Amino acid sequence: MECEICNGAGWFQQPNYQHEVMEWTQCLDCLAEEKYQQDLLSRTAKLISKTSQEKMSKMLAVFCVKKIDSSRLETMLKEKNYISIMSFLEVNLK
Repeated sequence: MECEICNGAGWFQQPNYQHEVMEWTQCLDCLAEEKYQQDLLSRTAKLISKTSQEKMSKMLAVFCVKKIDSSRLETMLKEKNYISIMSFLEVNLK
């Protein structure tokens, strides 16, 4: 959903009649939404951190198997290239 005030830019122009110029003002609605999203992220991370490592690893592995080409994944596993797998997850889970 896009902000009606700034169209998602985070800033909007507002007239300053005292100086007869247009000023850029930060959109407080977007700022509040960003703060809310950060709060949700921290609370979700705290809750997820209580789950077992095995369960989290299995969920991520299922995602990798479904999304990565099997030959590419096989190569990563043979080379024990966890950096590539983590990079893939970081990019594709956003």
